[in-house]
Amino acid sequence: MNINSLSNYKAEYAVRVLIHNISSIRNVLQWAEVINISQTWLIKIIQETYNFLPKEVLREVRYEQIVWLMQNDLDAICYSIARDAGFPSEAALRMFLTRHYATNFSKLRLQLLSDKLQIEWKWLEVE
Repeated sequence: MNINSLSNYKAEYAVRVLIHNISSIRNVLQWAEVINISQTWLIKIIQETYNFLPKEVLREVRYEQIVWLMQNDLDAICYSIARDAGFPSEAALRMFLTRHYATNFSKLRLQLLSDKLQIEWKWLEVE
C-alpha cells in the first residue's frame, strides 16, 4: 500500500466517522480528536483527497444532514433538527442556514414541501 492510498483511506475513514458522529462533532479540531489524528494531518489528507478544507466538508455534511432529517420528518421541530445535526440550539441552526446557505428553517421546509429544493448529495449516501 503506497502513501497516497493510505491517505485516501484515512480521508474516507475520517468522513465516515464525521457522518456517523455529526451530532457530537462541533468543529475540525474535535473531528480530528475523534479519529485520533492531529488537526494538521486531517487538513492535509482531506485537502489532498477531496480538494476541500475540512471545515467545508463539515459544513456540507451538516447541511446534508439537516435536509435529510427534514425530508424524513417534515413535522420535526427546529430544535430536534438542530440537536440531531450537531447544533447546540435552534438559534445556532438558524445562524448556520442564514450565513452559509442564505435561507432559514421555514424557507427550507417550504422548499422541501414544494419539491423546489435541488440538492446534490455529495457526502451522505441517500437514495
